[in-house]
Amino acid sequence: MKSFSIAIFGSFISPNFDKYSDKDLLIVSDSYLTLNNLKEKYESKGYSVSTYTYKKLQYLSEKGSLFIQHLKKESLILRDKKGLLNAILKNHIETIPSNEQVKESVEYFDFLKIIPNTAIGYAWFCDCFYVGIRNHLILKSASNKSYKFSFLNLLTDLKKSNEINNDDFETLRQLRVLKKNYRERVYEELPSKDYIKSLIKVGEKLNLVPNTKFDNQKNFNNYLLKKIRSSDTNHYFKLRLVEVYYLQSGHRFAELDKIICNPQLYAMKFKNEEFVYRLVNNIQQKNGTKQPFCKNMEYVLI
Repeated sequence: MKSFSIAIFGSFISPNFDKYSDKDLLIVSDSYLTLNNLKEKYESKGYSVSTYTYKKLQYLSEKGSLFIQHLKKESLILRDKKGLLNAILKNHIETIPSNEQVKESVEYFDFLKIIPNTAIGYAWFCDCFYVGIRNHLILKSASNKSYKFSFLNLLTDLKKSNEINNDDFETLRQLRVLKKNYRERVYEELPSKDYIKSLIKVGEKLNLVPNTKFDNQKNFNNYLLKKIRSSDTNHYFKLRLVEVYYLQSGHRFAELDKIICNPQLYAMKFKNEEFVYRLVNNIQQKNGTKQPFCKNMEYVLI
C-alpha cells in the first residue's frame, strides 16, 4: 500500500463528543487505490471519511480554505510517516472570509423558502437548515478570527452575544439529533410541524430565513422540478432537491444514497446535468409518469 496519512478531526476529538457527533476521519494519499481501499475499510467501521491527495490539500491551503484551518485547529494525526500532512497544516496561513462568502451563506436559505408539508419533508428541511446555519456561523466566526467549528460551540457564542435566547439555543441544538436520524434513515423520531415553526422563528431572528411557507407535496414537487431545470440553481441545491424528491417518492436508489452520504462525490456527479436529469426521469417512471423529465433522454433504471 502506498504512503498515506490519517487524522481524526472535528467533534470526534472534542470534549463534547457524543452519540450524535460524526466520527470524522481524514485520509490523504497520492494513490487513489489506497484512498479507496482505506475509505471502504473505515466506513465499514462507522467513520465519516474524507479523502484527499496531498496536492489537493495543498491547493486548498493556498486558497485559504477554512477546511484546512479546521484541520489545523481541530485534528489529531494518527499516521503521517513522511510528515506531509503535518507540513501542510503547519504552514497553513489563516485567512478571513470575504464579504461575498458571508453573503452567499445567507442566500443559501433562499432555496428553503418552500417546505414540503410531509414528515420526510420536515426532516429534510432540518438537515438542510443544519448545513446552512453551521456554514454561516463558521464563516462569521472566521470573520472574527475565532475559527470555531463545533456546532455546539458556535451556538454557545450566539447565546453569549444575545443573538438567541435559551429556548432558541435548545431548538437549534436539537438539529444535531434530527440530522443524525435523517442521514441514518431513522424515521421513528421525525420532527413535528410545530418544531419546524419554532426553527423558522429562530432563522427569522438571525435574518437567515426568507418568507417561508408550507406547501403540499404536489405543489412542492412542481417547484423543485422547476428549480432543478433552472440553470440558476447550483449543483448542491439540485442535489438536495433531487434528494427530497426521491425520498418522498418512497423509492430507494442505492447510487443516490451513496452520493448523498459523500459530499466529495456529489460535487463531481451533480455537475453532470445529464446525470441529474436521469435520476429525476427514473423517479418519475417509478411514479408512473409517462412524460420523461427530459424529452431527449430515455429511461435507464439505476
